[in-house]
Amino acid sequence: MLEAAAKISGVVDNFLGIIRPITGVLVGLALAYFIWGITMFILNSSDEAKRTEAKTNMTWGIIALFVMVSLWGLANLVSNSLQLDTSKPTVDYVKP
Repeated sequence: MLEAAAKISGVVDNFLGIIRPITGVLVGLALAYFIWGITMFILNSSDEAKRTEAKTNMTWGIIALFVMVSLWGLANLVSNSLQLDTSKPTVDYVKP
């Protein structure tokens, strides 16, 4: 029974180890997309069609930020609930 729990814990820990860095990159991309929408909204303030497109970009940027931050929070909730080891792995380098 304990071996199965250890295997499941290891699989979840590996999965979260992959998801966390990817989520950080995606949050950065969503933030850049949102800022791009703000910039286009300001620069094209006289053109109504481009302003509407910029509003759409800002809306999707906010939605993407919400989803990514929620995913990040969910990953931390699962990690803390299962009491997984969240410390960074140490790598021993072989000296020549």
